[in-house]
Amino acid sequence: MHLVTDELPQPQLDHLSSLAALVLLAYGLVRIINLPTLSTEVTLLGLVIPLTINTRLIMLTLAAALAVVGADWLVRSHPRSSFDGPPLRHLIIPGLAALGVGGLLTRLPQGGLLWLGLAAGAGLLLAVFVGEFVVVESTDRRYDAAAFGLRTLAYILLLESFFVLRATEVRAIFAIPLILLAGGAVSWRLLSFDHPALKPWPYPLTVGWIGAQIALGLHYWPIAPLRDALLLVLVVYIANNFIGFLLKKDDLRRRGLELLAVGAIGIAAILLFA
Repeated sequence: MHLVTDELPQPQLDHLSSLAALVLLAYGLVRIINLPTLSTEVTLLGLVIPLTINTRLIMLTLAAALAVVGADWLVRSHPRSSFDGPPLRHLIIPGLAALGVGGLLTRLPQGGLLWLGLAAGAGLLLAVFVGEFVVVESTDRRYDAAAFGLRTLAYILLLESFFVLRATEVRAIFAIPLILLAGGAVSWRLLSFDHPALKPWPYPLTVGWIGAQIALGLHYWPIAPLRDALLLVLVVYIANNFIGFLLKKDDLRRRGLELLAVGAIGIAAILLFA
């Protein structure tokens, strides 16, 4: 049964809070459970690639899986949901949010800062779940606010993902495909707000491919991780907005000049202040 305020559908609060608690529990288990670390090597295209599977990786994967399953349940529980198949695009931001929040929380030291982080993480996850629930119905008067919040959060999570890949010095053979997938997935979710029937190919994956090509060019440069991540997010933002204007059949000349100005200002700001 759904709570209704002014005939607007609301997610079940008890299930929503339980879902957030389960995801946070997965984060907490990282500090309690000590699973054996599995180290191995695989050979790909003549390269020997070391792989390490540890407790942190397993628990973060579990947290992301819980967030994805929970988001799927919430979307399908919407009284006006009409999905015939898996609504994959609704799972992208919750999954990234679970990984992003977990990546930060598992690095915080014990104490007050950790408890503050847990509270903030729970609030963020709840906001993401509620936002995905609201945007199921485009006529919902809360739609614009929820979509804006999800768009903003998506770029922040993308920034964090790119920063972690660069700061931890992940090898290009792993980093570039991950950037392609993350950029393409986020692009698909953001473009689907205005184009619900949009498929991941060709437009969203084209955005991811552009980001991956820029990332490959920057990978071996002696550039700070934050600056690298900001540049990549700016590229994805410009490419995604250009595709959006193209799909809307907007004035590409005017919009292109606007994006060119945004890009120039953004690059100058990153180089000067980041």
